[in-house]
Parts: sequence; C-alpha cells; structure tokens
Amino acid sequence: MKMYKSSKFFVTIIILLFLGTSFISVSTSTISDDQIKSNMVYELSTLNQYVDTKSDDCRFNDRSIISDLSEINNKIPSSVDFSNEDFPDYFNWRDYEGKDWTTPVKNQGKCTSCGVIASVGSLESVIKIREGCADMNPDLSAQYVLSCLPAAANEYGKGCTYGNFAGNVYKYIISTTEAGNYHNGIIWESCFPYQAKDLNQGVTCDQKCSDWLDYLVPISDYGSIWNYDVDDNTPESIELIKNTVMQHGPTVGGMYSTIKFSIWGLLHHSPEDYYPDKGEGSAGVVNHEVIIVGWNDDPSISNGGYWICESTWGTKFGYDGFFNIEYGALFTGVLLEWVDYDPESFDWPPTTPFISGSKEGIPGNNYTYILTSEDPDGDDEIYYYIDWDDGTNSDWLGPYTEGEEIAVNHTWTSKGTYIVKAKAKDPSGSESQWRKLTVTMPRNRPITSPFLNFLHHYSNLFPLLRLLLQRFGLQ
Repeated sequence: MKMYKSSKFFVTIIILLFLGTSFISVSTSTISDDQIKSNMVYELSTLNQYVDTKSDDCRFNDRSIISDLSEINNKIPSSVDFSNEDFPDYFNWRDYEGKDWTTPVKNQGKCTSCGVIASVGSLESVIKIREGCADMNPDLSAQYVLSCLPAAANEYGKGCTYGNFAGNVYKYIISTTEAGNYHNGIIWESCFPYQAKDLNQGVTCDQKCSDWLDYLVPISDYGSIWNYDVDDNTPESIELIKNTVMQHGPTVGGMYSTIKFSIWGLLHHSPEDYYPDKGEGSAGVVNHEVIIVGWNDDPSISNGGYWICESTWGTKFGYDGFFNIEYGALFTGVLLEWVDYDPESFDWPPTTPFISGSKEGIPGNNYTYILTSEDPDGDDEIYYYIDWDDGTNSDWLGPYTEGEEIAVNHTWTSKGTYIVKAKAKDPSGSESQWRKLTVTMPRNRPITSPFLNFLHHYSNLFPLLRLLLQRFGLQ
C-alpha cells in the first residue's frame, strides 16, 4: 500500500510538470509500480524538455478559435478521391516505394509550438513528395512563424504561450498582407534557427538573415477538415484520414494529449507498439497536434488498426520521434490540416552528395572516390567541389548529369586523419550542404612480402582483391 501511494505521489509530480506543455489527465492502471520506480530518474530528466509551467501545450479548447479555423478553408483537397475505397492494409510515407519521404523529427522544447512544428514538418514532407526527390532535406524555419507571422498564434505574438493551429500557420504563410509579412512563403531553418521563443518573448523578425527573400519557399494551397465522426471511430472517419494522408501527403492531425500518453511515449520505443484506445479525451477539443504519416490495419486490434504519426517532441519520444496510436484513441485525426506546394515555385539546390571510397590507406597511394548528387528539379546539371583537408581542393568539377556517379582520385602524402568534404551546386550557383567523410592514413611502412607485392602491383586484375587491399590500407 505504501508503495502504491508513493507511485501516486510521483504521478502527481509528473502531472504538475506536464501542465506546461501537455494538457493532461492520468490513471496508473496500466503503468506498474515497478515501471514507475525503475524509470523515475529517466522520466524526470527527460520530461524537463517539455516543461513550461506558464501554459498548456497547445491551448486549442477555445471555441471561438475553433469557429474561426473552420471558416478558413474547410474543404477536402481536390486530390482526394472518395471513389477509391480500396486502401492498402499498410501505408507509410516513411517507406513508400522503399524511400523515406518524411524529414527529421523536430523538438518544440519549452514552447507551446506543436502546431507550428507539425505544420512545418508536414510542409517539408509535401515538398519532397511534390519534387519527387526523397533524398532532399528541406529544413524550414518554425521560428519565422513565431517571430514574423505573429497573427498565426492563438493570441497575437504569443505562439509559445497559447499555441497555434496549423491551419492558421498556413493561412499567414500564404498571405501577402502585412500579417503575412507581405510575402507568400516560409524561410529556411539556417536563415532563422529555432529558439523556442516567440515575438512576445523578444525574438523579433529582424533577427532573420539579411538575404531571407532568397530562401523564401511559397505554398500553393492549404485547408482544414473537421472529422467529428472520429469520436465514434466510424469507417467514414477512418477513410477520410486515409484519403487525406495517402493522396495529399503527411497531414497535421489534432488530438487530445494526456500525461498517460506522454509517459507511454517515453517508455515505448518499438515500431511494433501502439497506444491503445482507453476512451480518454474530450470530443471536439484539441490540445496537441502531430503529423499523421500512415496507418496499419490489424484485425487483432479492437478498433482495427493504428495511425503512424510523427511527434513534435524530439527523437526520444516513441521510436526515433515516431509513434503508433490506435484508431480513435485520443481523438487523433479529429482535425486534419493539409498543405500543398508547387514544385515550379522554388529552385532547390542539389542534394548533399553521397561519397564512397576508402576510409583508410597508405600515404603516397592513389585512391578513388565516387560522388553522386541529385537535382530536386530534375533538369539541372551538377558541379562538385571537394576539400581534401590537406591544403588542396578539387575546384569546381563538371558539369555532370544529375544522378550520375563520378570518380575522383586523390593522394595524401602524409600520415594523419583527414575530414574530406564535398558539396554540389547547380548552374544558378545554388549550393548543397557539405557531406563529410573521415579518412585516416596510419600506414607508411613498405610491403616486404613478395606475395603481397605481387597482389599490390597487379590488383587491377582482380577487382574484388583491389577493394580488399584498399580496405586494409595496402593500396
């Protein structure tokens, strides 16, 4: 009995902590005393990143705000076709056609910006899909929304206190009025890095990079859909979510988060786990937003399957920031907010080059490295620049056809560890990020064995042998 009371006391502490960024209630019925005790230190240290004792996570239970959002664009995307009811049992933008169309999970930190983080993450994925390039990584600035689009917050300029609907975020991103900073678009993360603070907290719009217009990515359309039947878990409500996600890309989904759900995500890190429907939440009230990226139908689950979602709480939540949740649980998908993008509206730089080749060898030997990069627009030639970290570089090489593998040779003359860096650019001068490869040259003693000398000098006759010699630094 004493142990049970101690567990309840601990849960009470967690509730107080989570009043900052998660609007929550909890029962210990499915969390054992041993689990709570053994994970106490871990949970307390990890949960701190979500704590903001001044506000709820996403304070979306204001009926006037809900009414305003419904008037924004309450329509189904034109790409959604309800005549197609033959959905696959499994669909996931993380591995669609063997490629990952999502972008790295972001962490909202001590800011009630789940709606902003989710809206930006959804847009990044839609850009990859519309460009047809899964290898690109558009990294967009949530800080731009918090500081330069203050009207997008549920209370002007206070997105880190009162939250944002994704629909409102898109409304002001596309706006060319003063409230939309006079331009349709959102800038790159590198131009205005995330600080988990809003305009009201002193992070002003003029802190963005001076050439921000060069990094302004426009959107073409957006909308919101209220899916009230999700409360009853009807086939129609499930089909609506599937259609929107499958036809329009990863979609922001509103839900009713609880502390029980938050703790569950910190304890469950398997892609096979899912959060069950326990009848929690309040119909029509949204206090958190995530990105729905797919689903998995499973008749062994009471409600028939689960949604696959991307969180806004960093990679320590769920499995690398993703989680599964049973259909209907916590009203996930009661609000759907989507965005679209025109691939002709922005010229993206080439993707960060891939580099393959020897990672160690002998000074004085010549080594070959293979580079490749793609142009998201699909029609540009590619140039490459390589810094060999020994005081020399390749200068710009090219042009080459995008996606073409090129071979570049280099010889290091001294022992040491070298950080090789490569980047790509298109004819307009738009450059990719650097790709790095660590190469060590620890060996400089000659080969004395006659047999090894023979293999060394005639390795071109045996391609597989040549690779082995390079791997062990003998060529």
